[in-house]
Amino acid sequence: MQLWRRIRYLLERGRRARELDDEISTHLAYRADRLREQGLPLEQAHLAARRQFGNRTAVELASDRAWGWSTLERFAQDVRLAVRSLRRSPGIAAVAVLTLAVGLGMNTAIFTIVNAVMLRSLPYPEPERVVCELTVREELCTAGDIIHGGAIMAFADTVGALGTVVNLREGQGTTTIESKTNFFAGSPIGTRLVAEAVPLHRGRRTQVWETRITNEQGRLVAKVTQTQMVL
Repeated sequence: MQLWRRIRYLLERGRRARELDDEISTHLAYRADRLREQGLPLEQAHLAARRQFGNRTAVELASDRAWGWSTLERFAQDVRLAVRSLRRSPGIAAVAVLTLAVGLGMNTAIFTIVNAVMLRSLPYPEPERVVCELTVREELCTAGDIIHGGAIMAFADTVGALGTVVNLREGQGTTTIESKTNFFAGSPIGTRLVAEAVPLHRGRRTQVWETRITNEQGRLVAKVTQTQMVL
């Protein structure tokens, strides 16, 4: 199924690239509008939005790798080489085909079980809002017994990715392609942090989630905006 999905992506490469380009443009326009609301002139707002988003070409290349097109192209080259080699040795070819048949059968059976038990989507009452808690422990802290910034970023990234997961169709996956974090306050050992993620954009190819992390007093500790690629 994974191989078929990648082949389908390859056949739809042009359309998917256009959809990704449209979604990136929409996301940049949304960011620019937010910056204009904060008082930036139009041209500066568009420049700042592109600067915050990062290298657009790098995102497109990352999506290309995530969707598996470059892997498929290398796979096709390997198949051509393998076919030429097997033609020279029919006996080895028969053993190879039998081995592949057994392996594919076993993989299919295992995937069917794992998909039914672990991967099938569950019903979520509020897929547009994800809330998680984290208690600051010693191993998460840096000097002064304050939670490390990397731990906060990992916490937010997990919550934002979970928000994407509960909004995916069966068989889809996701990966983070861009993330921006603003820190506002530190949190000592024992603090209970609450992360709430809400979607800023939910498209067919990308989703953008904003995660706000607050402490027990409701004070904002960090805000993370991340872009998730739908696979």
